[in-house]
Amino acid sequence: MVGPYATVRLSDNVFWQSRAAWGRSSNTVSPFLAFTDSFTSTRWLATSGLTGRCSFSALTFSPSASVSYISDTSESYADTFGELIPAVTSSFGQVKAGPEISYRWDLGPGVTGEPRAAADLIWTVASDATGQTGVGTTGPGGLRGKVELGPKIGAASGVSADVSGSYDGIGPPGYSATTGSASLRVPLN
Repeated sequence: MVGPYATVRLSDNVFWQSRAAWGRSSNTVSPFLAFTDSFTSTRWLATSGLTGRCSFSALTFSPSASVSYISDTSESYADTFGELIPAVTSSFGQVKAGPEISYRWDLGPGVTGEPRAAADLIWTVASDATGQTGVGTTGPGGLRGKVELGPKIGAASGVSADVSGSYDGIGPPGYSATTGSASLRVPLN
């Protein structure tokens, strides 16, 4: 996908990010592992969000709000047996808002630690797939909550390590997702 992207500093503590992208994909499917069919799809996405950052000594408060929408339409095709597979359009739209709080302290000469906690309210405004029988929604609908916790350790050289875990699915019955991530950043200059 290709398209424009912009980050604009609206004030010392408020940033606006926006992105739009369009693209095509070539896909293969092997429904019974006996044959393979190919089809193409077109897709687009649009996102926009505001992020704030307020620091009070070692405490940082970062509220954010965003809206995003993505749509993908697979073109119809005839499978290996000549059966017409109709076009399918899948779309997903979401509004998300919440704060992140972190506290930074010195661990030793040139090393800092920064535990953080974040909470988001997530409202799925569109989640569907149309065009083929048996294809339903593409995710949880309505309003739900997500929490995330994790520490970050950084050195004066710019090297940092970040570990986090999150739980998504507070509210809706039958949906939950637990994730974890770890990253290491090393500056190249």
